[in-house]
Amino acid sequence: MNNVEKEAREKALEVVAKLIQRPDQLDRIAEMKKKSERKKAAVEAMLRTGVQSQLEGIRTAIAQLRAAADDVAAVETETIRIRASLQPFPALQQKMAALREWSERHDQYAAAIENLRLIVEMHELIAESRAALTNGKLLLVHKNIMDLERARDELMYEVHKLDGPTTERDKKSLLMLFKDVDDLVNALWKEITVFLKRCLVMMQDAERKEGPTILVSVLRIIEREERIDRYYVERRVPMNNFMPPGRPRRWREKAMFIIEESVWTRVSMSQIEDDCTMHDKWFARCLETIKIHVVNDLVIAKNLSVTCFPPDYCMYDRFVGMFHSSVQRKLRELIDSDTDMNKTEIVQLLTWIKQYTNEQLLGDRRLNLNPHAIVAEDPLLPPDVLDQMHERFLVLIREDFTVWLSRALDQEKDDWYKNVRPECDHNDAFYTPLPGAIISMLEDTMSLAKDFSLELLPCIIDVAMQEFLPVVARYRDAAMAFKTKHFEDRDRFTQFTATMSLIIERMVKKWSKSESDWRPNGRGTAQLVAVANNMMTCAEMTEKYLRQIRMSMEEENGGRGGMRRHDVIDDITKVIDAWHAGSTFITSVLYEEILLDIGKHLTDLFSKKWLDEFSKVLEIIVHTLQDYYVDHSHLRGAILLYLAQRLQLRIVGEYLRAIESRRLTFASLEERQKGAERLRENALAIEDIFDNYVPKEEQSQFTPLQTILVSIADVIALTDKSLIELETANFARRFPNCPVDVLAALLMTREDMGRAEAREKAEASLAHTAHHPKDAAFGELFESARADAPSWMMAASGTRVADVHAATSKLASMLKRGVGDG
Repeated sequence: MNNVEKEAREKALEVVAKLIQRPDQLDRIAEMKKKSERKKAAVEAMLRTGVQSQLEGIRTAIAQLRAAADDVAAVETETIRIRASLQPFPALQQKMAALREWSERHDQYAAAIENLRLIVEMHELIAESRAALTNGKLLLVHKNIMDLERARDELMYEVHKLDGPTTERDKKSLLMLFKDVDDLVNALWKEITVFLKRCLVMMQDAERKEGPTILVSVLRIIEREERIDRYYVERRVPMNNFMPPGRPRRWREKAMFIIEESVWTRVSMSQIEDDCTMHDKWFARCLETIKIHVVNDLVIAKNLSVTCFPPDYCMYDRFVGMFHSSVQRKLRELIDSDTDMNKTEIVQLLTWIKQYTNEQLLGDRRLNLNPHAIVAEDPLLPPDVLDQMHERFLVLIREDFTVWLSRALDQEKDDWYKNVRPECDHNDAFYTPLPGAIISMLEDTMSLAKDFSLELLPCIIDVAMQEFLPVVARYRDAAMAFKTKHFEDRDRFTQFTATMSLIIERMVKKWSKSESDWRPNGRGTAQLVAVANNMMTCAEMTEKYLRQIRMSMEEENGGRGGMRRHDVIDDITKVIDAWHAGSTFITSVLYEEILLDIGKHLTDLFSKKWLDEFSKVLEIIVHTLQDYYVDHSHLRGAILLYLAQRLQLRIVGEYLRAIESRRLTFASLEERQKGAERLRENALAIEDIFDNYVPKEEQSQFTPLQTILVSIADVIALTDKSLIELETANFARRFPNCPVDVLAALLMTREDMGRAEAREKAEASLAHTAHHPKDAAFGELFESARADAPSWMMAASGTRVADVHAATSKLASMLKRGVGDG
């Protein structure tokens, strides 16, 4: 037993062992045996079938090999027979040389005889053709030319085949013989050229049908010539490199060039004026004429080119491309001829380019084009040229801004010194024309730019902001100079204050009211009020552009020319800050002017003079404020609120300064009662004046500081000293940020309270309110009223402007909060 049988036996034992592992499987042995026999029979059948297939394939291959051997033998026999039959042919070629020569000569004689009639009648045909050409019978002329040229070309070909020593001389003789034919061809081409140059006009002459008919005849002639050219080009090698003189003529290619030149001529004729200086609107007239020609001619081309030109010309698409190229060429010519284009011409050109794809030009529904795809594939002007135009536009508007702003500012200053009364807007706020003029400049420029490029708007805004920034400084300097003149002689400019208030109001907002709706109100401080309003308006309008930039420009990507969003925002923010700083300064000047009148009366508050029953100290201050309110009522709401807060802070703070500096000490209970009653009266008077002073829409933002005077009166008027601690504690709870020195000084105004005792009670009362919530407005009041704090009061005889650095940020925030108010 070999290894294979041994392995098979072992595998068989393993299979049998797996099949009869359980006792119940012994009953199925017979069934398993039958199944194994059936499987064995199936495998044997498959083996027999496979062997039989292999045997059949071998038999077929053997039969094919035998047939191939027989075929090879037959081919070999035929090859030998053919080679034997071809052996006489080389000798036969030499015997037939003479016959071949006579055959060629016979072909030449046959060609000469066949064309002899045309040669004899050539001069008559040429004369007839010239007459037909004069009468416009182009097809007849070309038929005669074709007949004559065919005769010439056949004779030339026969001469060309001889290739003998006289071949060139014979060719020249033939060319001289048919010289008039060439002249006739040239005359026909000149006539065709004339018609091709007028093809658009000829297509338009559809009513009489003369133009389209002649054009169709011209195109048929060109197509004939194209077929003849193609025939000789394709048969050049078989014809022994023969090419008739003047071929290929390529009339179709030349015709397309002529039509393209005619299109350029129609576009270039749009410039009516040879001398551009003769008409100031020559540029606009030229562009409008181009638009009219392009649209009208393309409509003609679309409607009639299909009927006149063969379909394979795709002539409408060609006309579109020709007109597009001609417009490109004309625009570049206009730009090159007018190197110093002004702003109006640049706007007209760029607007026209943007309109090129809309319904006024290529977007016309009659043309059925996709203008955006045409321009995207081949722009009217290269990107670098457009960038140069944009840069030129920005340079020009920068120059215009400089000139316009200077003129507007000079006019404004002239109005100040002419003592011109400011006008009132619909909110009864003073204004002057300067902010409206400045904003109109920017709005008009942006309106122009929107017509041709929205991407240019951020650049225009940035240029405007860069030009506005020095104007703000110049405007403020002019206001300072005007203020100095005013304080030198306060009777010199009766409208000073109103003008100053107008600079803060009008640059953020434009009015729609007419001049008849503005009511002037005469008052000495009118100019200062107008300046303040102007500056606030400027800040608001500038913030509008800030919002526009934030919404329109991408955060990450730079804009046109590498301009980035944060750079533009920085420039706008600088201008806004400048307007706010100017508004703070002007408001301080308003405040300063009031102090010039009430400063000497403030020093009399809470003094012996004030306590006198005949004293009118506060009444004078109140009447002065009422007098100024005639003009201050024309301030915008946020500015008037800020001014009222400063005035209230100064007036109420003066009471605290008087208390802390021991300006008044009561000698008796009667004096205390009288002083307390006077404080309550003063509180009511201050409340009344500032209720009128503060606009109703700003009342919620105004903190009435005069309430502290009532609390002070309660402490002073207390008759039972044993309750002083309770009253002091109540005062401390209401004003927890009151300094100890101020509260102690308040207690020391009583005749029954010593320094040490007052200090002790003040410290004790305030100690219990250390963690109470503090009012910021009263905190500022106490801080400003400290005896050791810098004085806000201006000397009665001086003209020093108050230190307003700390107030700048506060007014700026208030003005920003007040955007859109009033």
